Amino acid sequence: MVYKLWDVYYVPNMGTNNLLSVTYMSERNYSIFFGRDECSILKGTNVIRKAIKRDKLWILEGKTLFPIQESAHVVRTSINTWHRRLGHAIMQSIKKLVNQSMVTGMEVEKNSVVHTHCISCLKGKRTRDIIPKKSNIENPRRLHRVYSDVCGPFDVEGYA
Repeated sequence: MVYKLWDVYYVPNMGTNNLLSVTYMSERNYSIFFGRDECSILKGTNVIRKAIKRDKLWILEGKTLFPIQESAHVVRTSINTWHRRLGHAIMQSIKKLVNQSMVTGMEVEKNSVVHTHCISCLKGKRTRDIIPKKSNIENPRRLHRVYSDVCGPFDVEGYA
């Protein structure tokens, strides 16, 4: 006979020796009776499982049926959505995650358009326009336009 337990934590690395909470069982109308070397779990008047004590630990007779992984989902969305979900990660990094299958269930929609400028990244100053080495505008006089990388300090509030 198979009994299913719902809303439980399952630890795959523990193999068949997973933990079972007495509180969990009693909240779901199971009765647990402990003797010196034997424990019985009852549903109503039926004994559904017995456990034996081994090295100060109660071991259930029977085996754990490994669950089908129902919680693993494959998500297919645009690369721009992944960019936002991954904390505004660089597009090349996102492509690497997908192409090398580094993340289970992560897929990028085919033909998804890559937006070169993300408003949040621009506000966060992650991208900037390149300062040209030479001007393509004719200057009417010397020192009409000066480019410099020297600046600061600024008393300007940043974006939160």
